[in-house]
Amino acid sequence: MLAARLITFLALTREPVSADIPPAAQKYVAALGLQRQPFGNYFAPTFTSPFSVSGLPAKFAGGTRRLSSAIYNLFASDDGAGSSQRGFPLHQLQQDETWHYYDGDGPIVLYLFNFTSGAVQQTSLGRLDASAHAGHTLMAQFTVPGSTWVGALLATNTSWAFTGAQTTPAFDPRDSTMVAGNDKLLHQFYEGFPSYRALIHRLTSF
Repeated sequence: MLAARLITFLALTREPVSADIPPAAQKYVAALGLQRQPFGNYFAPTFTSPFSVSGLPAKFAGGTRRLSSAIYNLFASDDGAGSSQRGFPLHQLQQDETWHYYDGDGPIVLYLFNFTSGAVQQTSLGRLDASAHAGHTLMAQFTVPGSTWVGALLATNTSWAFTGAQTTPAFDPRDSTMVAGNDKLLHQFYEGFPSYRALIHRLTSF
């Protein structure tokens, strides 16, 4: 089930643009040909390096990847959907992933889970002049280290955020693990982060 959803994600399912997302977000979706994905985000690949690297650590199955890749990813609340808050589910990539914030009416928050410390780091990406979100320490870009468990949600009062991401080495589905649909992993998260059960549920219930 989960593998099928990931394949659909990579195949760029051509779902129609929702008329219920903010008009400013609709303009980016239309202008850049972003395609709606099963998690509610709007996605397009933008670059895959023509160069390859080999001899990678054992965590990269097969040992060879393209040097890097990049994507657009737009998140928007959808008044016609079951959930008004959007983001990306709790997952782990083996690659380093650098997020970029381009536009939106507020931040998107990354939640990084550390099993060793039991802590959850929150990092907000947004426009640095966004005074309406003064409670957030805003960054224009942020790198999630490889092998880090991370999920993302639009901040409270944010209705859309247009972002991009670059992975080094390039994204490969073999390097991605989702928590949703994996009962063993989900149990480990609830046990390891008992104070964050509601957040974990939200990040695994798209």
